[in-house]
Amino acid sequence: MPISFPDPERPQPTRPIGTRSSRRRRTLRHLAIWILGLGVVVAVGFIPYPYHTGGPFRLLPAKRLDVRSELEGLVEEVRVSEGDWVEKGQPIASLVKRTHERNVKATEAQLEEKQATLRLLKAGPKPEEVEKAQREVDTARANLAWSGPRADRFKDLRSQKLVSDQEYENAQRQRDVDTKKLDEAQAKLELVRSGARKEEIEAVQAEIDSLKAMLDNYRTDVERTLLVSPIAGRIVTPRVQDLVGTYVKPGQRDLVVQVEDPRVLDAEVEVPEEDAAGIAIGAPVEIAPWAYYDKTFVGRVASIAPVATTNTTSQYDTTFSGQTVTTGRVAVASEGWQVVRVITEIPNPDGLLKSEMTGYAKIATGDRPVWDVLLRPLIRWLKVEVWYWIP
Repeated sequence: MPISFPDPERPQPTRPIGTRSSRRRRTLRHLAIWILGLGVVVAVGFIPYPYHTGGPFRLLPAKRLDVRSELEGLVEEVRVSEGDWVEKGQPIASLVKRTHERNVKATEAQLEEKQATLRLLKAGPKPEEVEKAQREVDTARANLAWSGPRADRFKDLRSQKLVSDQEYENAQRQRDVDTKKLDEAQAKLELVRSGARKEEIEAVQAEIDSLKAMLDNYRTDVERTLLVSPIAGRIVTPRVQDLVGTYVKPGQRDLVVQVEDPRVLDAEVEVPEEDAAGIAIGAPVEIAPWAYYDKTFVGRVASIAPVATTNTTSQYDTTFSGQTVTTGRVAVASEGWQVVRVITEIPNPDGLLKSEMTGYAKIATGDRPVWDVLLRPLIRWLKVEVWYWIP
């Protein structure tokens, strides 16, 4: 194979001057861009980010009280309807009170009788009673003044055989009877003059105190026949007018009306257990109910449940049988992930929100670096599950 040599007269190609330095500059420039980008990413990772947690919520009334009857009786009148606004202490319903009024009148009569008896005992004996007892003593003394000497005379006459034994015995018996009558009359006079015993007065006073206590209870029962609202709120019992004529009995059927104050509602938020640690009392809350998807309602965290629970529950209508038959809802937990119930207070001055409404809520947990927000699930997985794998 022939060997070719370059022609010395032919111009040879030359390398451009500075090629290596240009390539080095480009490399440094790319490296600087990468370093700058990495620095920007790191800087962005430390930017505080307002982190929120949350979950589905259910609205509950902050104040809902049951107006119950403490007495057994027939509902005579219902003065409100479903949806009416009532003030605290406003009458809602009333029971038939004839029996309770009869008890009051009967006890008042007994009390007056015992009080009159006590006044007589404390006043002491009447002058007429003392005078009568004194006359009985004088009569008994006069009788004894005749029968006593007569018995003595008959004793002498008997020894002289001038009277029979029978006449003598009759005279002696008459003297003994008159002596006993005088003793009884004198004892009665002393008793009348002494007046009532302290024990008698105390016994009557105890009966009066017992009757007064009974009278107070009966009067209270009369007052309790009028059922009033314990709070200011709205009547939420359906078909409340149908309660007229219902027989209520404490312990079995004593619920009459439910009153709810809707001006502040509690939103029960189910927060995933992994985010529960960042929630604090008083943290801001935003809720978006399904009924008002274009509105956001703001509140605050009021309390946090002390235990975690399953996130999903199923509710069923069921009938309870016993002395009375009632219908209610039973919540049954089903499979799901663990959540912590967070109770939040949501002001509702316009009354737009209703109890049992649902939707989703966001709870502010403070600012966190962006990297913490992005990498927290991975870090949590490493620190919990991978830690469990490590022997």
